[in-house]
Amino acid sequence: MPLMGRAAWFTSMAVPDIILDEGSLEDPEAALERVYDYWRRNLHYVRAPELSRSEFQEMIRLLMPEFRFTRTISFTNLAAQPTIVRLTRQQGAVLDFLEDQRTCAIHGPAGTGKTVLAVEKARRLAEEGRKVLYLCYNEFLLDHIWRENQSSTVSFHNVRSLAEELMGKCGEMDAEEVRAFETWFPEEGEGESSWLYEDVVVDEGQDLTDTMLETLWLLTDEREGAFYVFYDRNQWVIRREKTDWIDANAECRVVLSRDVRNTAEIASSMAKENLMLWTNQVIREQIGRYEDNLTEKMDALMDLQHNYTTLADALRRISDSYDNLSYDMK
Repeated sequence: MPLMGRAAWFTSMAVPDIILDEGSLEDPEAALERVYDYWRRNLHYVRAPELSRSEFQEMIRLLMPEFRFTRTISFTNLAAQPTIVRLTRQQGAVLDFLEDQRTCAIHGPAGTGKTVLAVEKARRLAEEGRKVLYLCYNEFLLDHIWRENQSSTVSFHNVRSLAEELMGKCGEMDAEEVRAFETWFPEEGEGESSWLYEDVVVDEGQDLTDTMLETLWLLTDEREGAFYVFYDRNQWVIRREKTDWIDANAECRVVLSRDVRNTAEIASSMAKENLMLWTNQVIREQIGRYEDNLTEKMDALMDLQHNYTTLADALRRISDSYDNLSYDMK
């Protein structure tokens, strides 16, 4: 086996044996040889034969192993969560504004973050100890909200599940029964003593009937609660007709304009990810060409490092320009 020992080098003091001092700087090779001689004598070392090529490569593998990390899907999801819930300046301003508004209609096109705001507002109300209903229409959206907010004290419903709760229906209602509920609720629901909720946050408000919106508003008003409707006036998916109640009754209205679903930040992040994948591939290909020559391999690695640094600097400038652009998009 190869000789292994230890030494320390003090360049400002003079001490003997295996301590390398300032005098050792005059002839470093001779000083290091004295250290080896010391350990040969004290360890009764017998010089081993030269390592074969395979033995040398095995030693390199043990002392400098090569391995790669990859992110699991769960890790990627957890890492993404702070970015997903981070609010834009506009969204944060809307939430702050709603603190002093008991009733408000918030309009925004697709991608402006209405659902994120609706869930966050419902969560904040629930943290105050209030009984809060988050209501949407779409089944897929409700499933998604349920999965992401299982620990929340907010009651998440769509029109179907709310109908099942209020009418004591066992099993899932079909479309005809839901339409019957939409007729029953305005007639019977307003006086319901079993109504549990103080505050109501409606998402996809354009898909609810005018009479349902009116009844929900009256129920919260009677309980001095808050009533918020998030909607897109240009997206009539379910009813295929415009909701008149919002225009007629929502004195306080807010408009979201910034697209947070397809932003310059996303484009910048994707560009960075693609560059990293491409760079790693290039490094593996280039270094592999010099497998038999360690010196050439190191030279190639230094060249690639320089080129990668140049590319990274260029990408950083592009990313900065994206960031500046994103704040200008309104």
